[in-house]
Amino acid sequence: MTKNIRYLTQTQDSLPPRFSINDSVNRTLSHQKDDQDFGVGFITKFNITKDFTNFKTHDFACVYVLRGLGQYIDDKKKTYALSAGSVFFRMPGKKHTTIIDPRSQWTECFLRLTKIQYNQLSQLNAIQISCPVLQPGLDISFADKWLIFLERLKIAADHQLPNIWSELVSLLTSILINVQEPIDITPHRKNIELSCKILSSNLENRISLERVAKDVHLSYTYFRRLFKSQMGLSPGEYRIHRRLDRAKAFLLSKNSSIKEISYLLGYPDPFTFSEQFKKFVGCAPKDFK
Repeated sequence: MTKNIRYLTQTQDSLPPRFSINDSVNRTLSHQKDDQDFGVGFITKFNITKDFTNFKTHDFACVYVLRGLGQYIDDKKKTYALSAGSVFFRMPGKKHTTIIDPRSQWTECFLRLTKIQYNQLSQLNAIQISCPVLQPGLDISFADKWLIFLERLKIAADHQLPNIWSELVSLLTSILINVQEPIDITPHRKNIELSCKILSSNLENRISLERVAKDVHLSYTYFRRLFKSQMGLSPGEYRIHRRLDRAKAFLLSKNSSIKEISYLLGYPDPFTFSEQFKKFVGCAPKDFK
């Protein structure tokens, strides 16, 4: 059956390995009330054809395709093509089917809200979804925001969750608003994408943020403000997260000691590395799995 499926063509640009993970986190806003949980995550679906068939979910989910090719079939049997940069929605109570090209190394990130949360936001006109599939285009810096939310939710205290939930809703509304405009609605989007690449490279060396600003043709003050507004982190914090992503990969490979990893990533000593790792990841390097 799947051999007759026609997929969008896709340029096989390499997706940064930090997104090729299977990881998610769910938290709850209130332990006294039902349907107050929410979550974010990343999923890889390699060598899978049928994802969901006539699936009816109780919750709401927004899925951002980072890599892969496929199709979405809604409850009226209308078919939409999916590729990197597509966004689709799993709507509460509505049947839908998602089909994946098993050769396309499908990778996605998602956010999930309960039906009650979704209905409340819809009634307030905070979110209005008229089409189950949108095509805002692939934006690595936007995907990084998703990854940052995942990391923050893992270590956030309960009293911090309402603010994070509000920020996630803002992320969702930005998708719905921005997709109505040309993809490059942000005048300096390319500058920020380039700065993310620079900040993610040569992690073992010290880097001058003033130099990064110059390389992306922005003043230092404006660069810092613009980066924080778009990424949710300062440039320095963003670089720390990327360095710790590399540290996690080293730890999982089990080929290097904590001392070796600290020096490989440019830390002055293992203690400094361990302290920063615990602060941002929520556990000591020796306990990371």
